[in-house]
Amino acid sequence: MKEEFKSIIGFEDLYEISNLGNVKSFKRDKIKGYIMKPTINSGGYYSMFLMKNNIKKSCKIHRLMGINFINNPNGYMCID
Repeated sequence: MKEEFKSIIGFEDLYEISNLGNVKSFKRDKIKGYIMKPTINSGGYYSMFLMKNNIKKSCKIHRLMGINFINNPNGYMCID
């Protein structure tokens, strides 16, 4: 499977997520970016902090992938 990156909704031009679950940051290197390392939260999910306008937000990787790669015509709220 070829890795494909898309801009994270709400964090355009700052972060991208791939279909394999890798998150790339463009905060330091505006052209190439670098792959960030996720942590495992207390619920056992991979997550990481994303920052925009000096506000830090904790995001779960599976939710970022679902929002950016899976069509949701019914508007379901849960991604698991």
